[in-house]
Amino acid sequence: MAELGKVIAIEGNEVTVSIKAHAACAGCKVCVRNKDGTMQSKALNLCNADLGDYVEVELKDGTLTHVVGIAYGIPFGAMLIGFVVGYQLLGEVFAFILGISFVTISFLGLRAWDKKRKTNNFLPVAINKVDADTYDNFDGLNCNIENEN
Repeated sequence: MAELGKVIAIEGNEVTVSIKAHAACAGCKVCVRNKDGTMQSKALNLCNADLGDYVEVELKDGTLTHVVGIAYGIPFGAMLIGFVVGYQLLGEVFAFILGISFVTISFLGLRAWDKKRKTNNFLPVAINKVDADTYDNFDGLNCNIENEN
């Protein structure tokens, strides 16, 4: 799914993009939003955008599924292992304690892994520059975006 945003910072080959929440996000509270209703995200700068440019941002195919699988699947699996092992060893109370301990350890491990990894495999990508009119009229539901170039 494509999103449009404005480049607000550049750092190496990455840009920070202020993304306008679209109409489909109306009642949703999942993403953290700024007071003006925008969200910020880092993205790889594949379109050579400059500060103040409007860009089309998208995730590579399968990225969201992969990230969700890692972020939720590993802790869930760790919790199940903790429950089963704890129950087999000492019963229900220990199963609960070991399950919660395993999920906490897995979250901390994933967080440490995320901080030290050097790849940008999971970052969104700024793929095209768009003009200001396209940005202003974008509601997220009509994804027919035309390039500025």
